[in-house]
Amino acid sequence: MPFATYSIKENSFHKTNNENRKKFKNFLNNIKELNRKKRAILVNKKKDVIESLKEKLKDIDTPNSENEKISKFVIEQAKKYGQPTSINKLKDIYFNSNDDLLEKEFLIECLDCFNSSMKCSVENDDIAVDFEKDDSNEYNVEKLDKFSKDIIYAKEFTNVDSFIKKFLQKLEIFIRASIDKEKKTKGFKKRVDSINIFHKELSKYLVPNFRNPNIFLQKKEFFENSIENLRNKISYDKNYLKNTKKIEGGVKILLNWWSNLPDDIRPKKFNIITDIPNQLLWENYNKKKIKTSPLKLKEIQKKIKNFLFEELNLNLKPNIIFLDRDELKVKIEENPPKFMRFWDWTHKKHFAFGKDLHLLIYSDFGVEFIDPNFEKITEDDFEDIKMRKNNKFYLIDPDKDEDFEQIDTLYKKFPSKCGI
Repeated sequence: MPFATYSIKENSFHKTNNENRKKFKNFLNNIKELNRKKRAILVNKKKDVIESLKEKLKDIDTPNSENEKISKFVIEQAKKYGQPTSINKLKDIYFNSNDDLLEKEFLIECLDCFNSSMKCSVENDDIAVDFEKDDSNEYNVEKLDKFSKDIIYAKEFTNVDSFIKKFLQKLEIFIRASIDKEKKTKGFKKRVDSINIFHKELSKYLVPNFRNPNIFLQKKEFFENSIENLRNKISYDKNYLKNTKKIEGGVKILLNWWSNLPDDIRPKKFNIITDIPNQLLWENYNKKKIKTSPLKLKEIQKKIKNFLFEELNLNLKPNIIFLDRDELKVKIEENPPKFMRFWDWTHKKHFAFGKDLHLLIYSDFGVEFIDPNFEKITEDDFEDIKMRKNNKFYLIDPDKDEDFEQIDTLYKKFPSKCGI
């Protein structure tokens, strides 16, 4: 799964001893490994565990207000060993300072580990976590392996409902964590405010493959009918119905998830970025082929929007963007000016979160991750809709991936062309 979520029970640090610390350190080692891969999210339920740890460290280091030589930790130790806790009695009692040092060292290690995780605060228990640590349980190696891998196989999800709960809901927690980070850094680190779906062939699949000798009439029919109506009646492209369902399934699942996010965390922008469909790249004008006009392209975009977004009831509207690689050139020399076309549409089937590219996921088949043999896409049917079993999702390493670099350049050089 994309992320491992964990929480810490409030009683986890109430009774620590050598045995509990050992179990807790095994847990910390596993979380540190997930932190190294940026996969761990600490979910704070009700009380912030970071603040609780800071309070406990303060109790150890800060003298008691009634007697500067007696700390709150000493009073806790007295209770632990059944000794009197009055100030006069405590003056004459000596506690092993090694306990004090071991406790402090342990709490600092916990604090460092938890601070290295992404963090998400929730006010209720509606959000499930993968592991809730208490003062005795342990995080096993199987869980570590499950969440530390870079490839997620579609076979891990029994149906769409399973995919939403195991995969998409983790992305919701990731978005929440980005919002917490933005608040904590006072806006220096930005929240995930956009979702961009890159899929080159998406537009092509939603346009029929026109056939000679009736291409002109077939194109006319396309513009005069909705995609929904057209796909059930044309005979010249036998794959058109299945192709449209391949696109429809995945897009509508993602849109359903996005539209159901709470208003305060939902990214404001959801863009589907695709190539200009090659079937409509050119139009005839006085028996000459000319490149399709911007006005005509907007008409094509509108038809796709009507097909994919018709059931959405949101003030925020997703968008369809045609990305023409010929318009994406960067200057490589000043004098004389020389430009290079940098964008390569090959294998661009990515889900990008945030204009700062907080997260990039590659899907083998882009939005075609749903088995197209479905009747309809509604929440009541999610348990019956199957995943495309030969698809895989990859969590992209930003330091090693060429596609990440290209999308990052696109965002920085041409933000308006990709809707951010």
